[in-house]
Amino acid sequence: MARQDVMALLSRVNVSKMSKGIHSNIVITGVDTEERRSNGTPSKKFLYITFAEVDSTTRKKKKDIEVSWWKLDPVGNKYFQDNMLEFCAQVWGILECYMTGDEIINNHFGNIFDEFGVESVEDIKNYKWKPKDVASLMTNIKDAFKTAIDPFVGTNGTLLHLKLTTDAKGTNVELPKYGLVCEVMGEGETTLKYSNSELKNHSKSGNVTAKLSAPSLDTV
Repeated sequence: MARQDVMALLSRVNVSKMSKGIHSNIVITGVDTEERRSNGTPSKKFLYITFAEVDSTTRKKKKDIEVSWWKLDPVGNKYFQDNMLEFCAQVWGILECYMTGDEIINNHFGNIFDEFGVESVEDIKNYKWKPKDVASLMTNIKDAFKTAIDPFVGTNGTLLHLKLTTDAKGTNVELPKYGLVCEVMGEGETTLKYSNSELKNHSKSGNVTAKLSAPSLDTV
């Protein structure tokens, strides 16, 4: 095991996992866009983000969690376009915690759809997406996101509120399927709220901290 891997492991010994809930004093401490494999098979997830809860004064980590999204798949999925747009909106929402919409477009996301010739939401919905197109788009988005977010990664980053929910079985902690993932902390209360369906899922389980997973993007 390499020295950096040993140090990373030791640094996590006293850091517990975050559970479902709307959390405060959150920072992004890691973004991984590399392809992962399980038993030799490519993972069905991509774009892994590690959020950490820190002491607002010392910035020492208290808890953390790595979350990700399921890969977008147009084959046999009638919700594909909606899932794609929601994923883009959630990634955009994370970036807006650190920069303006104009900065996102002008510096990072302005060209991610150029190779497909789409210029509007309607174009995205009408485009005949093939698996290779989607794979290329996912690469464009995750690479653009990592480039944009990297300067802000670390325990000294902007403090956020973070919303973590569970899957439909109430067993896995994940990002919300829809809507904002996080927001910048202000002096007032957070605007992040749970939907009735999310609260129903929560009721199926207690304090969920195990089996961390990506958000399921299929519409229920």
